Amino acid sequence: MHSSVMNTWARRRLDTSDVGPIFGSTKLAAGAPHIRAFCECVGACAIRAALTLAVIALLLLFVLPAQAQETVLYNFTGGSDGGYPQSSLTFDAAGNLYGTTSAGGLGYGTVFELSPNGNGGWNETVLYSFTGGADGATPAHSDVIFDSVGNLYGTAYSGGANGYGVVFELSPAGASWTETVLYSFANTPDGANPVNSLIMDPAGNLFGRTLYGGGGNGIVFKLSPSGGGWTEQVIYAAETEASNAGLTMDAAGNIFGTTYSTVFELSPNGNGG
Repeated sequence: MHSSVMNTWARRRLDTSDVGPIFGSTKLAAGAPHIRAFCECVGACAIRAALTLAVIALLLLFVLPAQAQETVLYNFTGGSDGGYPQSSLTFDAAGNLYGTTSAGGLGYGTVFELSPNGNGGWNETVLYSFTGGADGATPAHSDVIFDSVGNLYGTAYSGGANGYGVVFELSPAGASWTETVLYSFANTPDGANPVNSLIMDPAGNLFGRTLYGGGGNGIVFKLSPSGGGWTEQVIYAAETEASNAGLTMDAAGNIFGTTYSTVFELSPNGNGG
């Protein structure tokens, strides 16, 4: 009896019909469609993920800005070619660049031109070197501007007849340039130490500002051609400490500027003031 029972138990243990779907051939076959569906789902998800990553990569390629490449046009030596440029640059119609250095040249700064040399480089030409005397010195933060006939205008922080800076003009004379001092500042009440660029209105009047002088906080001035010379007019004495920022003018003739703590507008009053 014991033997009969054991044989029956053994046969039942070896009966593959009782084995689960992993080992039983009949149940494995029955589960095959589910396995295929699962594999197909995994494959589709992988494809979708790859496509999503590709789309993200393309978006990043077009959205992220390209890194700028720097090209040095000219390296100043601090010698006769000038040193410590602090101004913005001005283009002429031919694509040449003009600016100032606050040192170098004869020791008191320069006005220079950079011209394309046709081989991908630039050549520097010093148009004028300040002597530190009556002609001015240290054109710090002084951009230069052109008039309609090609003369350049700018400011120098110090020097001049009184030692408080000048407004100058450079005029082309053949292959060279001639400097003319349009105005020398005297500190009070006309201002002292111009440190920025000039602006010009359609009538040819020049406007600028000084860092010091006037009431002590600098002034905004107007220079007008008059009888072969230039006449200065103080149009605003700063109430707070001036800055070395320049001025700008709108089409109506209003002037805008800043001090170290304010933004201001100057408007013509119709009576010359």
